[in-house]
Amino acid sequence: MNILIIGASGQLGYTICKKLQTTDYIVHAFHRKTSDIGALQKLEKIHFIEGDLTDMESLVHAVKGKDVVISTANSAVPTQKGDNFKKDVKGHKNLFKVCKDSLVKQFIFTSVYAYGPLDEKIPISRSKRKIEDALKTSGIPYTIFQAPAFMDVYFAFMGTDLPIAHTDVSTLNRPFKFMQNFYKGIRKDIEENNKFNQIGKGDVPSSYIALENVADFHLAAISNPEATNQVIPIGGPEPLTSKEVRELFEIAYDKKLKVKVTSPGIMKFMSKVLSLFNINAANVMALNYASTQQASVVENAQETADKFGVKLISAQKFIQDKMAIS
Repeated sequence: MNILIIGASGQLGYTICKKLQTTDYIVHAFHRKTSDIGALQKLEKIHFIEGDLTDMESLVHAVKGKDVVISTANSAVPTQKGDNFKKDVKGHKNLFKVCKDSLVKQFIFTSVYAYGPLDEKIPISRSKRKIEDALKTSGIPYTIFQAPAFMDVYFAFMGTDLPIAHTDVSTLNRPFKFMQNFYKGIRKDIEENNKFNQIGKGDVPSSYIALENVADFHLAAISNPEATNQVIPIGGPEPLTSKEVRELFEIAYDKKLKVKVTSPGIMKFMSKVLSLFNINAANVMALNYASTQQASVVENAQETADKFGVKLISAQKFIQDKMAIS
């Protein structure tokens, strides 16, 4: 079976490619000319296809003969000038047309879990819903996974570079200046300053999920009738508040952490201001604000994981495993 990974150079796409090495599938990594594919090139049995979602000719070439297409691509953390959410939507619509014409048997799409009434206020959520709608009406058998915040990213913004320790590809290392500048100032707060960064009261829960588990779900969905034409919310084994995540870090490091609180109002204000000239940065602020106002708890997350044979990684184990290799 031939599988095409769109967004293969990103952290999730790379992880999926890495896990697919242990299967008998023929794996094709679709990437842009400007993408950093150094880590991908170290993997075995990966076939590379260069192209762009805005280039129909390259899409036709990439999709030809493929049975399953998996897309993890998005512009939330841009890697080059011109990356934006409108381009994501247009590019995926191009991709769906090509997949339909090429008789692709299954399209697996990585989406985001909804933030209730605030969902429409978040740029990436608006983009993902438009892509979801286009996929559902494309005529292609589909699987849509809706995931909440990744431990690998959100835990880092609480003041540590532990989540990216010994990681071959990291979202946080992408050349997005806004995020790099912000993260640079806090990345050692837990380890060196005994400080935990928190937005608001820290009392709103989220079903944080390990990125590795998101990849596990994608593999489990391939040719799985249970996943056909389904929108599937996925999450970690237990919802946690920021306060509870802080307590896990305190246990892991065996020390108390001071809490540095940022007002949610600042995030809301910055989102509005940044939306005028930097939609990607505005998206980060909008997500931060929404996380303090709306619980992101995935119902029946464990049951869904059991159904797909995915062994969920708890936040405690995620932190412990990272410490063991750091």
